[in-house]
Amino acid sequence: MEISVNQDQGLFIKSFNGGCTTLGFDNVFQTLKKIVQRLGLSLPVREEEKGTMTQYDLYQEAIKSYAAARLNETWHHPAALPEVCKIIDRCIKNDTRARLFYGDTETGRDWGEENDVLGTISRTTGPLKTPILVPKGECSGTTILEHCLVKIMDADTRRVLWTHERY
Repeated sequence: MEISVNQDQGLFIKSFNGGCTTLGFDNVFQTLKKIVQRLGLSLPVREEEKGTMTQYDLYQEAIKSYAAARLNETWHHPAALPEVCKIIDRCIKNDTRARLFYGDTETGRDWGEENDVLGTISRTTGPLKTPILVPKGECSGTTILEHCLVKIMDADTRRVLWTHERY
């Protein structure tokens, strides 16, 4: 696997077997910072190192430390609101089918998204157990953009579980 840096797009690019995947500089920085704080690691997290292989290597080291800690908690996006995290955790515990509304969290304006917004809230496996939305009849789903949610509704009862203050 080869890793390259695209400064123009702010991405680390992992190339493998004729394919690739990307990871944003901000995502690496925020995740590294959160893991270091959560585990009390003595790894340096510097804004000025954002987008460098040095920081990417620290990120990989932090992920390994997090995996070794064997925590069984849901990994929430560092920019997700605490209220959203609580609702998501409750939905995972209760196997809730939800309708998610994504939008601009500064203004509360709904994006009107119609794809990947209805399903059961679950989470991935692995060291960072991230929330996913699993469509009915499926066994896997898409990552929930917790930091972009403006409303969460129970899909079965149509009860609103959470609404952004500016929605």
